[in-house]
Amino acid sequence: MKALLTFCLALIIFSFGNIDSSKAHEDQQVSFDWMLGSWKRTNNTDNSSTFENWIKKSSEEYSGVGYTLNNRDTIFKEDLRFFYKAGNWNLEVTGENEKPVIFPVSTYASNKFIAENEENEFPKKITYQLQNDQLLATITDGETEIPFIFSKTTRK
Repeated sequence: MKALLTFCLALIIFSFGNIDSSKAHEDQQVSFDWMLGSWKRTNNTDNSSTFENWIKKSSEEYSGVGYTLNNRDTIFKEDLRFFYKAGNWNLEVTGENEKPVIFPVSTYASNKFIAENEENEFPKKITYQLQNDQLLATITDGETEIPFIFSKTTRK
């Protein structure tokens, strides 16, 4: 009996030791503060300029806007929002004349996250990472991948 109890205790300890701390499920201490501020895309392929701006509204909500300018005309705009609900962080993306699409955050580290929605046509996966003072973003459906490299234009 003592051996069975020891085995069960060891199994419980081993199981807790294998929890993936990068999962962004019930951890309300997740912070996206590393994304705050204004960012300009440095790898545009045409004469346009792409920007993202992020602010922190509360410990459970961040708000952003992404837009592309061609000369002074806005040719693309989307509203972005991180929000904490029902034990999970979510990225909400709303384009012009579109319904919001929710991407639950599936993986989180101190300077990176992955948000996924397999039901969305494109993208299905959104990744952001802060690396060497650059904000690296990728959107993909598993076949097509579009990288975005941003440099900070203002302080948070």
